[in-house]
Amino acid sequence: MLKFFVTSAVDYKGRKHNLPPVGPLYIATIAKQKECQVIYQDAYLDDITFEDFKKKLSDIKPDIVGVSMNAEDRLASIKTAKVAREVLPDALIIAGGPFPTMVHQEMVEKLNFIDLVVRHEGEKPISDILDCLKEDKDFSSVKGITYRDREGKVIVNPDQDYIEDLNTLPIPDFSLLKIEKYKSYIPEDDFFENMDTLEFTPQEKSNRLMASLIFSRGCPYNCIFCSAKAMWQRHYRIISPEKALEQVRFFVERGVFDFVFQDDHLLVDKKWFFEFSEGLKKMSQDYKENIRFACSARIDALDQETAERFYQSGGRMITLGIENLSNQVLKLMNKRIAVEQTWEALEILRKNKIIVRGGILLETPGEKLENITENIKNHARMRKYVIQSGTFAALKVYPGSPLEKIAEKEGRLDNFSWVEDYHNERNHLLSAPVHIPIYENLPHEKVLPHLISESLFCGDHYLSRALIREHIKGARKKSFGIRLKEIGLVSKAVLKYLFQKREKNFFDKFSFLKKVITQKEKRVL
Repeated sequence: MLKFFVTSAVDYKGRKHNLPPVGPLYIATIAKQKECQVIYQDAYLDDITFEDFKKKLSDIKPDIVGVSMNAEDRLASIKTAKVAREVLPDALIIAGGPFPTMVHQEMVEKLNFIDLVVRHEGEKPISDILDCLKEDKDFSSVKGITYRDREGKVIVNPDQDYIEDLNTLPIPDFSLLKIEKYKSYIPEDDFFENMDTLEFTPQEKSNRLMASLIFSRGCPYNCIFCSAKAMWQRHYRIISPEKALEQVRFFVERGVFDFVFQDDHLLVDKKWFFEFSEGLKKMSQDYKENIRFACSARIDALDQETAERFYQSGGRMITLGIENLSNQVLKLMNKRIAVEQTWEALEILRKNKIIVRGGILLETPGEKLENITENIKNHARMRKYVIQSGTFAALKVYPGSPLEKIAEKEGRLDNFSWVEDYHNERNHLLSAPVHIPIYENLPHEKVLPHLISESLFCGDHYLSRALIREHIKGARKKSFGIRLKEIGLVSKAVLKYLFQKREKNFFDKFSFLKKVITQKEKRVL
């Protein structure tokens, strides 16, 4: 019997929620159906070290190690594959997920410890790979993979056809999960009575369990920063409401009533969602406890009826694709929405006591400083609706996204490789991860002081405080040079605010600055 070890990135230090990883679970389920002995490891949840990982591999001695990878954790994922090769020189090391799909050939060519990359949907390729191993055949007939043959040549096989009917997939084997260890981040229902004082619940402080599920694949839109089109070819499919409810019921029967549905856009098909939401309501009644969920959706999917059904069926939190509060920048992003729609959707959600998560992205190609000012002016208004807003996020370049193609065409990625180590300290200037390329439309040295000075001029206590504290306190590990630059840029912004002749006099400005630095803003608006 073949032993198949499935894992996420070991020793990843980035920010993350501990949620059951659904994609790798499908692969593990297929492997079990093919009569493999499956060892499933959620390295995020268990906080696995590389020493722990080495010992596990040495004890188990799997024939196959499958590493799930994404762009954020790619460096830890690549090291995970490398360590697996060191411990198991004869094992088959497979990489899968959105990130390897986008860089499959480069990965196999440059990383000799990775034997094979599964592209796009992995269920059929994994099934075929296991058949080949059992029959001692090569992988030439397996669609949807890139691999190194026995002579060391890199082979890119034709793409696998997409699974048209997702109902044909097996339900993921949730028994592989440590269900009791995944905690909810949805606040208790009592907190929803006052939307002005509502706060986000850290998972480590929660007493409720949470499961994550994905019902659909693909997104019919093509925003500039997203790689969904490259992953799925804008080919949207979703399992039936009955199948979706069957997956929810598995967890409800085990005492899990909080969920995050991790579809890119759960509300694409309103008819589907309304039928699904009715099923959730009935299930809550049958089990005499409210099912609650969080999900993601686009602005233009929200109307009063949808929001009402959302809340009545247990919807408590929605991550909304706000992205920007300038119509000009929204067009540059190819978002196909208008700011006016954003305000309408936010008001509807607030009236229905639904928490909104979302924020503003900076550095879109073609964006100007006046667009950033427009966003700053609108930020305080957005605070009324959005939980944990406060800092603007820089636009990351993801592999396969339209933004990556723009960056490549402009020569911004000439000396960059997705499969090699990358560390750009200047990303700290916009509070961005140092291991992901940022599209620097405007120099960070211009953007940071502009953000601070304009937020002060606009009287945005929350945003000013968040920006100043982030770049003065220096909680993250940063070099002395970057710390010095941050302090200089913050000082420049504060001096501009104090001494540039605008609406307020010096003493009023100084008083507000003192308040920003010394007092936390109360979120009662």
